[in-house]
Amino acid sequence: MESMNAKTFFVPALGLSALAAVLLAPMPSKGEAAGGAGAADDATLTALLTEVAVQQAAIIDNQAKIDAKLATIGESVRVARIFVSRGGGKAK
Repeated sequence: MESMNAKTFFVPALGLSALAAVLLAPMPSKGEAAGGAGAADDATLTALLTEVAVQQAAIIDNQAKIDAKLATIGESVRVARIFVSRGGGKAK
């Protein structure tokens, strides 16, 4: 018997592994539910989108309040530094 050459073993093994990868790969989804419950899914999606929109509005409102408070604090610090510098002290 002749010894098996590495090339004669590698090429068929590579071909079989490629074939197995193609056959065993998952099929891409078309984005549709298998049960066909489209109306219920649409209602749920609409409710979730409405909830997200309400949450985003609350976040925007809170960010505006935070920005206003930061502006107030910044102005207070500026005024305090002015008074310290006029009084002869050192502002840190």
